[in-house]
Amino acid sequence: MSGGTSPFATAYCATVKRWRFGIFIFWISVCVAGCKWGRKFTAATTSQYTSSHDSPSAVAERKISNYFPSPRNSNMSGGTSPFATAYCATVKRWRFGIFIFWISVCVAGCKWGRKFTAATTSQYTSSHDSPSAVAERKISNYFPSTEKAIAVTILLSLNSEDNALSFVSMIKNIELGLYDAVSKKYSYDIKAKTAKGFVRSVSSYWVYEEYFNASQLAASFVEGTDALVSVTYDNTANEDKINGLVDFVDKTTKDLLSSHGLSGVVSYGVTGIAPFATAILDGVADDLHFMDEAVLPLAMLILSAVIGSATLMIIPICNILITILAEFLVMYPVALSMDVVSFTPSLMMSITIAMSIDYSLFLLSRFMEEIGNGRSVEEAIPFMVDGAGHTILVSGGTLICCFLGMLLFPMAMLQSVGIGASVTLFFALSVNLTLTPALLFTVGERLIKGQERLERCWRRLTCRAKTHSESSLEAAAAAGPLSSPLMDSDAFEDEETETSPASGSNNRHLQLSKASADFSFSDDGHGDLKSGADEFSRDLAMSKSVWYKLAWFLLNPWRGGICVLAATCALAAPVCMHALSVDMSISFDMSVPSGSKTYETFKDIEKGFGAGAVFPYSLLFVPKNSSTMDPCQGAVFDPGTPSLCSLSKLSGELSDDTKCRNGFMCPLVFDSLNSALQTLETNGEQDSEIAQFAGITALDGSPVMYADYVAALEREKGIRGQKLTSFDRSILLLYESFCEVTNHTAVMSASSPSPPSVNLCAATYFTVMLSKDPFSTEGVDWLKEARKTLDDLSGEDGALFDFYLGYGAGTTYDVTTAVYDSFPLIIGVTLATVFVLMGVAFRSLVAPVRSVLTLALTLAFVYGLLVLVYQKGAFGFLGLRCFENSHAVSWLPPVMSFSIIVGLGLDYDVFLISRVHEFRLEGNTDHAAAVKGICATGYIITAAGLIMAVAFGGLLTSDELLLNQTAFLLVFAVLLDTFVVRTLCVPALLGITDTLSWWPSKMPPATKSIGL
Repeated sequence: MSGGTSPFATAYCATVKRWRFGIFIFWISVCVAGCKWGRKFTAATTSQYTSSHDSPSAVAERKISNYFPSPRNSNMSGGTSPFATAYCATVKRWRFGIFIFWISVCVAGCKWGRKFTAATTSQYTSSHDSPSAVAERKISNYFPSTEKAIAVTILLSLNSEDNALSFVSMIKNIELGLYDAVSKKYSYDIKAKTAKGFVRSVSSYWVYEEYFNASQLAASFVEGTDALVSVTYDNTANEDKINGLVDFVDKTTKDLLSSHGLSGVVSYGVTGIAPFATAILDGVADDLHFMDEAVLPLAMLILSAVIGSATLMIIPICNILITILAEFLVMYPVALSMDVVSFTPSLMMSITIAMSIDYSLFLLSRFMEEIGNGRSVEEAIPFMVDGAGHTILVSGGTLICCFLGMLLFPMAMLQSVGIGASVTLFFALSVNLTLTPALLFTVGERLIKGQERLERCWRRLTCRAKTHSESSLEAAAAAGPLSSPLMDSDAFEDEETETSPASGSNNRHLQLSKASADFSFSDDGHGDLKSGADEFSRDLAMSKSVWYKLAWFLLNPWRGGICVLAATCALAAPVCMHALSVDMSISFDMSVPSGSKTYETFKDIEKGFGAGAVFPYSLLFVPKNSSTMDPCQGAVFDPGTPSLCSLSKLSGELSDDTKCRNGFMCPLVFDSLNSALQTLETNGEQDSEIAQFAGITALDGSPVMYADYVAALEREKGIRGQKLTSFDRSILLLYESFCEVTNHTAVMSASSPSPPSVNLCAATYFTVMLSKDPFSTEGVDWLKEARKTLDDLSGEDGALFDFYLGYGAGTTYDVTTAVYDSFPLIIGVTLATVFVLMGVAFRSLVAPVRSVLTLALTLAFVYGLLVLVYQKGAFGFLGLRCFENSHAVSWLPPVMSFSIIVGLGLDYDVFLISRVHEFRLEGNTDHAAAVKGICATGYIITAAGLIMAVAFGGLLTSDELLLNQTAFLLVFAVLLDTFVVRTLCVPALLGITDTLSWWPSKMPPATKSIGL
């Protein structure tokens, strides 16, 4: 199915094949629905044509309707676009169908969507041509039993030094009992030449001592009062089976210690990739539980305070739950068809919470604003959809296109993240744009009345009387618009003089006249003074807010805007310059919860055996002469040390006419192998040995000579008439494990008279165990230097081998390197997509430039601050673990948080700019539109920043440094974006561009200003 196609195309076709009958049913359902309702489409069309917004007829008709509004207009339209009106009418008509659809999605999500996380994988697959992928393919070709084999390691430690001498004998029954239990449950036989089952090997001191009498090989599993047991398994199995093995090993070891009375004498621990993954998931579950119980309720409380209604909180809660179930339902078949990395569900949930809260805030705040302006629920919903709905549609649609662009990268990990984020945003938009208005049409009146009852009850409980301003407003409303003090001309003029913060050149923005209150007249010729009074009263109330004063200051380029921008850039530049000096870490220190037992076991093994005992490398040697696979060809053997081929023929194991190759088994090759290993042993560090090897020339840190093999084979074949020693058995096990013996028997015939051929060691590999953590900075440095050294050795004149270094930290390092090689391109494509789609949405070149620049400022600042805090220790004086100096940054947080930072920043930007654009289209001057837009959105944007900071800030209490760094990025990004970038920088840029803010679009003539 793959055949050279892209991973996405392969996964897509596999998904279509798996769900083809579901696709048939879906489109058949669409056809049935189309036959019933689609045929009504032609009757719903209109024969009326609408001219462009700035055509003479449209301008004239708007002017006429301003002064003479038609009483025939329904309450549903009320100044909204025809699309919003028609959309809301459709939602209202089909609202119960919408409820049934989303309830069905929830039911299906509860049944199948919850399986999504179990279908993900914690294993990262590097690109096909990466060094680790090439090496692992080569190793598995020659040694199939090592393919995708990973070990779970058990450490047995003596609690007291009193019994040190008897420790080895003490653990005999434990190790042999564990082997018996594993071999029985998983059908494993250590005597089998090759293991093709789930369990590939069980290795320990007493296993080798009991079954092979190989004491020297067994000794590598004991160090002082510590002993290791290694169970190697097939890592391609499903995670339930792998976790079952880990749990079985853990429980069996505990039961064996207890049954032999050693529970208080010998302690044990289990470690490896699978136990680490379990510890990480348990830590994440604890963190999410804390967020569910404490953080999210606090965020919802702040949201209800901003919206001004506690009863409306049922809507965002429903939206979040339905979105999560729907996105997991869709991603489950995707995870069955392609590799989806394990952090994708967490990323999707983070995006869901962030976007759903933002979208609900934008929609419901606009809804309550229209309710406050005197509109009914059914009148307010179209305004909500036309204003805030357009905002979130532009923002969400742009982000979906950005994340779909990640499918262009040839990495399954990035593709799965792109698909997951796109699906999340699609459902967040769909739920908020369909379910929110449907719920408001159905229970909106009840929710508003419920909020009023709550407020009355609160007043009674607190014995709170109405304030003077509330009483005055109610009295004014009861008396009618003409009695309002706002309509007093003297007060009007006094207010103009006192509240205007502008003078001189800025007076052009205060085209003050009583006509600017926008009075209109009804058909009976009487002045509709209430409309003008309402707008004037809103302007008057606006002038009292801090946003109004801030907007006036920032929109003046020379007095405020340029100074604020210059100060912001000057303060941000020293931080932003560190954004490109990130030292990435792939160490488990960052991801495993501090204090977890599995990580403490890993550290204990690192002290005694070296961390490489848990995560060893495999170094494959392949002869350069691929035609013969015999680097010993032409080698001269001493009379006392014959070739292995001659020994095999002498003993009768091979016939005289068999074509035999020694492969690697000759003194010349042994010397070359030892020379290469010695170079890697220190890897440039002359004073320390950071690598230990196990293979045909190395046993428990001691060299093995070619003569040792000759003597062992002579004793084994009975040539010398001596018995095999323990050392002989140990090195013969090395030969069996680390040499590939090929045996090709040709068919003897007239057409093919070739004799059978045997290669006694066509290829060999060594296990490389580092004394340092392979995933640490020092371990990664060793890997990079080792690869360079091996390339140099392979390129030397007369070199006998090609080298392939696989496993260990190689795959993770190659994946992170590929991700960060692609990361600048991802950022560029994302910002370019934002530029194009924002330009199309606002028909402007200036607006997208402003958006891209402000997003880039936020990203550069928070990434630079991340480096200062976690690499330089800038917040070390606080003494908090979540800000401790780790001397490096985990590779995952910058990648995982990028999409969320861009999404939130774009949300706030579109929300602000859309409102300014809306006021400008209504005929306000550029300055007045900017002031009104800032005043209308400023408090909502800053409140959104506080909500997001609270929501993500809960992760700062996590025991995982990776989550601490992720939370740090998100919290400081939203606070910077909402309190500095959208609040200060964007208004300053609007003031500088002024009439060019929407260039090259032509705005309607300015007929309104601020009525103050």
